[in-house]
Amino acid sequence: MMKRAHESKTRTSRLEFGLEWRYLSYHLPRGAWIDDNLSPTQLQSLIVCVKNPIAPIGERGSVTPPLVAHLTLKAASRSVEIDRAYWLGRDTNEIALHPGKSGGIVVVGYDNGGWVVYANPYSLSPFQGIIPEVIAPLGEKHAIPSASPIALTVSILNNESLETLAQWQFVIHLGSGGLRVEKIEPDTSACDGPAKDSP
Repeated sequence: MMKRAHESKTRTSRLEFGLEWRYLSYHLPRGAWIDDNLSPTQLQSLIVCVKNPIAPIGERGSVTPPLVAHLTLKAASRSVEIDRAYWLGRDTNEIALHPGKSGGIVVVGYDNGGWVVYANPYSLSPFQGIIPEVIAPLGEKHAIPSASPIALTVSILNNESLETLAQWQFVIHLGSGGLRVEKIEPDTSACDGPAKDSP
């Protein structure tokens, strides 16, 4: 059966990424990492922005399946794996992206001369069925030596099938010029441009 000329096919676009440094703090009442430029406990953090791009003309994009982020970080003799990372502004460890929308993975923070990364244990909102005053503690904390460089692998998985939908590799450098990220495998950007060096 032939398709009519005005019909379009639906497709899931290839995920895109971008990098940003931001100052964040963990908001206990929301159970989420949020932007924070004022708090004395703010954490300078690397965010990997994941975008579901708009489909090309003649095609129709679709919402992604539930996505989770798996992280692997290696520095010196220390290796850390995060099974489910935090998404910026969200309490759950998965996200579904509509065409043109993006979400930020909270990858790693620089704190008191060392690196820290947190696992998000909440597949469902910790606030379901409970009073709003209840807080959601941070997930397990992992410390990484400040030795530079740090090898980082970010894997985006379909949380239903556990299929790997995208994987990107970076190297994080710490030097006299501040924090810098190098992409090992070039790809398109989901944010405003390449990772910005920290001040």
